[in-house]
Amino acid sequence: MRKGIFVAVLLGFVVAASAATASGSSRSRLIVVDRSIGRIHLGESRGDVENALGPGTSSHGWVSYFGGRLLVDYVSKVRKTTHVQAFVTGWSGFRTHSGIHVGSTVRDVRRRLHLPCGRGSCTTGAPGKPSTILFTRRAKVVRIEVLYLS
Repeated sequence: MRKGIFVAVLLGFVVAASAATASGSSRSRLIVVDRSIGRIHLGESRGDVENALGPGTSSHGWVSYFGGRLLVDYVSKVRKTTHVQAFVTGWSGFRTHSGIHVGSTVRDVRRRLHLPCGRGSCTTGAPGKPSTILFTRRAKVVRIEVLYLS
């Protein structure tokens, strides 16, 4: 009998831990239009990003996290800063609340996010403001950028 109770309690812990991990991972993969991807927010300090994700790998002016799934730029067009200026992903694992991700159709972007789409992109924002650009090819999203438009 004791063995049965132990197994039941252990199984309960495993299920609870799995649920917590699943909900945490979905939050850490959320794109908030004009604001953030995962735990990274526009304007956030590089130190805070590194505390959350580690130092990343620098390449061609970008810092790569999660094996290249997320690229972060700390350099504005005017000067080098210590805060997030832009980030980009080509990975389908990041998604908006409405489910838009790399691989979504332009039709879904228009319907779910109500964004104007033109040749090669769907865009929010205005110069000097936080913006999101969903780059498209053959009517599908291939890359998502969140940045300050110049």
